[in-house]
Amino acid sequence: MNLLLGVLLLLGFFSIASAEEKLDSHHHRRPLILEYPETSATQLKGSDDDELQLQCTSWRFVVEVNNLNPWKTIPPECASYVKDYMTSRTYSFDLERVSMEAGTYVRSLQLAKDG
Repeated sequence: MNLLLGVLLLLGFFSIASAEEKLDSHHHRRPLILEYPETSATQLKGSDDDELQLQCTSWRFVVEVNNLNPWKTIPPECASYVKDYMTSRTYSFDLERVSMEAGTYVRSLQLAKDG
């Protein structure tokens, strides 16, 4: 019985060691925990402009990750926020980052040589 258990364990280890697919499915290492500095209650209270900025940033985020469907127009209260974002350097940096990540992903693919 112990011999059978030992053989099964050994076969299990060999199958894990010889598997082609990595157990870690992430291509890039990312931290699992983010640490933020302590924020006092007075820093959390903001103006109406801060609240609108947060709401529009949140709207933009859910649109970008495709979690807001269907949507047809930008909320009127966020029009100037979206205009400022689209004409800012931040938008250019975001486009560059997405392009670099897409290129990294495409280069990591191993395509079949059938066409």
